Amino acid sequence: MEILLHAVSVNRALLTGSLKLAELPALAVRAGFSGVEWLDRHMPCFDLSKWQSLADAQKGAGLKHSAMSLSLELTGDKATSAEQVKRAIKILELSRVLNVKAVRVSVGGNGPLSVSRALLFVDRLSSAKRRSLRPLGRAGKAAYLMACLVMNRKKAVQSSLANPDKLKIAAKLLQPLAKCASSMGITMGIENHFGLTTHPGDLLSLVELTGHNMGVCLDIGNFHHKKECQKACTMLAPKAVHVHFSTHDPHPAPKAVKLGYPLALAALRRNGYQGLFSVEYKGGTCNLAGSIAAARLLERWWPEKGTLLKTAGAV
Repeated sequence: MEILLHAVSVNRALLTGSLKLAELPALAVRAGFSGVEWLDRHMPCFDLSKWQSLADAQKGAGLKHSAMSLSLELTGDKATSAEQVKRAIKILELSRVLNVKAVRVSVGGNGPLSVSRALLFVDRLSSAKRRSLRPLGRAGKAAYLMACLVMNRKKAVQSSLANPDKLKIAAKLLQPLAKCASSMGITMGIENHFGLTTHPGDLLSLVELTGHNMGVCLDIGNFHHKKECQKACTMLAPKAVHVHFSTHDPHPAPKAVKLGYPLALAALRRNGYQGLFSVEYKGGTCNLAGSIAAARLLERWWPEKGTLLKTAGAV
């Protein structure tokens, strides 16, 4: 069992500059994690040397491999969606130096108040050249920080099935990315991240339409109540290739039980899940402490000989 620290857990520190991206691997190790999940929005420009410096930091911290999160908005105009996929493929190719083993993809479609749409709007205010040099920039960082504060705690109600045509369009856009990942031996999963993937049936349809070994990145924190979690995870667990363990509370156990996390883990166990776990802590304060608490809870609920979560040292 490997438990990774997701970059989103320390979003505020990364966006304000109090934590440098190259410091993330060492921070994760000191906190007892076995790796990191990088987030595309924080990654540097497409200069290989800058990515290599992150790889050196990862190696220096004693980490062998990592994961990557890609956030797309594939329900807008065709040209903009295609541009995002093209950028995602570049990121995927650069991820070789970070020895990325699993990639999570979100596809958007959660309306005008989603984080992905907000950042895409700000992104379009800059030239393509400027975006390639500074993926977020000052305006993007400010917008992302505000969006996270306002939107992170929102959860979409499990809606009726999405428009099949929209799923087909998204799948067609995802196919080159999925094909690239498959050719590189990287596991890729679409996350149940609202919008087009709010309903588990839609997510499974999108996975099937995309093909090229696409799976599910199962975020067990993206449900409202125990029955919804149990039903969805029963459907999605057979296709799970990566798991996000998301929490908002510094003491996560009571709410996690209430929302059905143990049932989700049981579904994964029944289906023989052996992939990576990534902790996403989205609480307002004590982000690293909250991440450690979540990881320890996950380890307790998924006991396994040789688990790689260590006792946290000084952080």
